Amino acid sequence: GYWLLVNHGNYGNIGYGDRPDFYSRARDTGLNLLAYDYRGNPLREYLQFYRLGIDGVFSDFPDHAVFARRLFD
Repeated sequence: GYWLLVNHGNYGNIGYGDRPDFYSRARDTGLNLLAYDYRGNPLREYLQFYRLGIDGVFSDFPDHAVFARRLFD
């Protein structure tokens, strides 16, 4: 399938994280979602976006990303 790469916003900027409808509309079209650019509390942010339906993340903190995915699953 097709993938959509999402920059969720960083350094306090507003990103798609405040727009869950964006994720549901993307899902409805059959897109898989990858997000990147986490800079605050990576573990908390990864969990937040997994809950919104992100399929995966690009991460500068891979150990946090893997741990968050295991917690989420």
